[in-house]
Amino acid sequence: MFAVLGYILFLPVQFDFGGAFRLAPSDLFLMLGLFAGGMHLKLGRRQFSSWHWGMLFIFVFASFVSIWRNGFITQYALLQKDIGFFLLLLTYIILIQAVDSWDRLYLMLRVFLLSVLWLNIVALFAFFSGVNIPFMVQDGRLSGMLIDPNAYGGLLVTAFAIHILTSGGQLRYFEDGPAYWPHSPCPVVS
Repeated sequence: MFAVLGYILFLPVQFDFGGAFRLAPSDLFLMLGLFAGGMHLKLGRRQFSSWHWGMLFIFVFASFVSIWRNGFITQYALLQKDIGFFLLLLTYIILIQAVDSWDRLYLMLRVFLLSVLWLNIVALFAFFSGVNIPFMVQDGRLSGMLIDPNAYGGLLVTAFAIHILTSGGQLRYFEDGPAYWPHSPCPVVS
């Protein structure tokens, strides 16, 4: 659970090393979770469906088409598409394994929202105060620590969607104690 919470906490952070290499601390926590989980990772039919296999097939097929047409696969396609999709699937597997109750799901979403909130406070301070905090503002656009302002916008939209969907009903993340639907089973476990 430590690795999953570390992954979620550092999800909005990347470090750029000269434009050629970016390091995301969340990926290090993902690898830690994979090593810690080892062979104990199990997926049922409800967690890993035919849609997942279909997406995996599409990515592998697209790579073979690229090799067949061009005689090679570009570094961009290999790293950003194939390996990136594989890391996305590993992330999904680790998160699914960690969610075994509503309390854990509640904790993960709360950690995500709070990490985005604190990062956004620092980014807005850097943007409006003119204080130069590395990676927070790129070419006059707010980017947080995601380097790409578009990715930062996607991160904020995801946080807003989670907050909006949970702020008006029974499931609230910023009140005392977990408030959730106690009679419904956890969607991932059941």
